[in-house]
Amino acid sequence: MAFQKTLDTTDHGVAVTDAYGTVTSVRSDKNNSRISVEWFASKDARDAGNMSLHTGNYRAPASELASADNPVACAYTWLKTQSDFTGATDV
Repeated sequence: MAFQKTLDTTDHGVAVTDAYGTVTSVRSDKNNSRISVEWFASKDARDAGNMSLHTGNYRAPASELASADNPVACAYTWLKTQSDFTGATDV
């Protein structure tokens, strides 16, 4: 599972067309879940071990992810409903 979308800016101050994003962690306590997404220039860049260009951190209500058998898959589904992921495609 991964996303592809254009990033208007990254942690390095540049825009990236068709950036490749993956959920790298999901951590939950009784109230909140924290989801981290790392963005790379491409899947090939990620597979080659290149550093990510941007890390996005998102906070979801724990109840949105708690019942999931696969919290990472549930995080992807939840992220798709967020404004930062408008226009993102599944790759």
